[in-house]
Amino acid sequence: MIHYPSEGSLLKKLVHFILLPIKAFIHFGIPDVRMTSVTPFGKAVVSAILSVLFLIGGSYIMVESLDALAHDLRIPESVMGATFSAAGTSLPNYIASQMAARQGLGNMAISNVFGSNTFN
Repeated sequence: MIHYPSEGSLLKKLVHFILLPIKAFIHFGIPDVRMTSVTPFGKAVVSAILSVLFLIGGSYIMVESLDALAHDLRIPESVMGATFSAAGTSLPNYIASQMAARQGLGNMAISNVFGSNTFN
């Protein structure tokens, strides 16, 4: 995740350096539960707690950023919440469904679409 893309294009290298602090924070902050050097249960608990904290922090940053953007552009907060916030929370589900479909897992893609629409 944090390895330098030596074979990539200039854009890919630039994006790598821009996102490197976030990648490093996630790489070193969330333990890899696939490694069996330490008890998997302990790593899983730490990973779950850190993941929830990352979600809370990311959600707070997203809401505050959208609130500031709405204020600067003089757009009602309800409009920002109904459009940009909704699109921002649905985009990861779209990407996950697209990746599953490209891997030939059509059932998983369709399940993700229905599940995300139900819970979002």
